[in-house]
Amino acid sequence: MKVMVIGGTRFLGKAIVNGLLARRHEVTVVHRGRTALKAGGVKEVLLDKSDRKAFGDLLGGARCDAVIDTILSADDLRFAIPILKGRIKRFIHCGSTGVYAPMK
Repeated sequence: MKVMVIGGTRFLGKAIVNGLLARRHEVTVVHRGRTALKAGGVKEVLLDKSDRKAFGDLLGGARCDAVIDTILSADDLRFAIPILKGRIKRFIHCGSTGVYAPMK
């Protein structure tokens, strides 16, 4: 399976990427480049999701079976779902914000 992981360089994303690689999936990691990607054998795309044009172009041109977004934002959901609808098999949206900052 071809899987795009958004935010795959730290805690949750890193574990997801490693799990996918262990199961021999083809993985593309999308991140801002602030943290080094430590997984070998993945395609790397440097992109900040706040750049909606670039993010929309990436999602619209995605050639994958699934997208896993590990950066939690309701705005991102509202933006991504219409672009991805009918184009991929799975869209998983989760986050590890509670690991890095207190939840209020």
